[in-house]
Amino acid sequence: MRRVCLYFLTFAVCIAAISCISPEVRESLGFPVYMSLVEGEVGSIGPRMPFDLHISADQSQVVKVNDHVLGEDMWVQAGRKISIEPLRAGIVNLEMKLFGLIPVRRIAVSVFPKASVVVGGHSIGVLLASRGVIVSDYTSLVDVDGRRVSPGKAAGIQIGDVIVEVDGVPVDTVEDVERELNAPRLSDGRERYVTLTVMRRGQQHLLTVKPALCDVINGVSGARTRRYRLGLYVRDSAAGVGTLTFYRPETGEYGALGHSITDITGRPDTDIADGQIVRAYITGVSYGASGRPGEKMGTFDGVVDVLGDIRRNTDCGIYGLTRVPLTNPIYSEPIPVASVSEVREGPAKMLTVVSGATIEEFDIVIEKIQRQSKPDTKGLVIRVTDPRLIARTGGIVQGMSGSPIVQDGKLVGAVTHVLVSDPTSGYGILAEWMLLQTQGPAAELRSHADVSPARAA
Repeated sequence: MRRVCLYFLTFAVCIAAISCISPEVRESLGFPVYMSLVEGEVGSIGPRMPFDLHISADQSQVVKVNDHVLGEDMWVQAGRKISIEPLRAGIVNLEMKLFGLIPVRRIAVSVFPKASVVVGGHSIGVLLASRGVIVSDYTSLVDVDGRRVSPGKAAGIQIGDVIVEVDGVPVDTVEDVERELNAPRLSDGRERYVTLTVMRRGQQHLLTVKPALCDVINGVSGARTRRYRLGLYVRDSAAGVGTLTFYRPETGEYGALGHSITDITGRPDTDIADGQIVRAYITGVSYGASGRPGEKMGTFDGVVDVLGDIRRNTDCGIYGLTRVPLTNPIYSEPIPVASVSEVREGPAKMLTVVSGATIEEFDIVIEKIQRQSKPDTKGLVIRVTDPRLIARTGGIVQGMSGSPIVQDGKLVGAVTHVLVSDPTSGYGILAEWMLLQTQGPAAELRSHADVSPARAA
């Protein structure tokens, strides 16, 4: 009886002690929050626990733990070391519980493909054509009776909605919308109503709108006509300048920008109908200053200089296949992609185009590295130190998103953001997150259309 009481007392003390251990202490004992592995390497975590440990995973077939393929729960016997071997690229969360009851640690394990890439730095034009037309703003109209109205707003259309059909007819351009609004379906003098099919945050909605009949003056001929209008600013495509980060010669895949292209509302809810990256030529730079981000100004041809297509638009950048092999004059051979454990604070290089199509290399410093458990565009804090780049651009400017960061002969990340208060400083995404996107599942493609000029309908 005394032995039984002693056993339960010891058990209770252990439970209390482990429950009081803070996350910081658990990590110092060898239980990290995040672990990064490259295919082909084996890692280990944690101390040899004196009690049995229960491990479960939210994804199957990504890693093996102690030679056990995690597709279901498993137990690690007391005193055994925990080894993790990657099976395929992906992210898996491991839940570790003592006795199967007491949470010890939740560990995010990212498995990255072992790869060498051609470094980018190329200036690219990004062309997205959306399915439907994007509502970017409202406008008020004066109809033929002199009343000021805003039909689209009154009908409940929201900024960021994507109009995909008018009276059941698919529309992909501003001209399509105008044509269907004024199609001669009703000729008996009745009031005109149209049904708009719109996509909003992935959901389809049907809205009935009474368009306003307005007098419209042709800007060229001066002729006056009457047309139905919705009182909405809409646009059908997006275009902008960015930077290519890397190219995988063995697959033809590329990664660029390091962040998503978002619509005017910042929401990723517009489908890509067609997307391309094209060769861009930088004609000038708007100098960056505190409170005023600078910007690259470039030209590109969407027909002649096509480099590849856009197949994925993700939080970590845009991805697709190139039509032609890409090379870099500074790094003539592919270089390895660094894991987060290989990145260090200190000097590094940034590659980008400041004039024409010439890729140049500039000095920067990596000031901070965020140990992340999931993809994020602010994994690196960087600062431009090269006086040549500061003199020409003020530091980081719009259009540099995706500019590769190289350290110790490895691709470690890409530029994503500039600090508005200090254009010499900004953020970067870790390269391993971008590389993982080239190995991800074929998810439904989303476009996050950049803010481009809109026209009224």
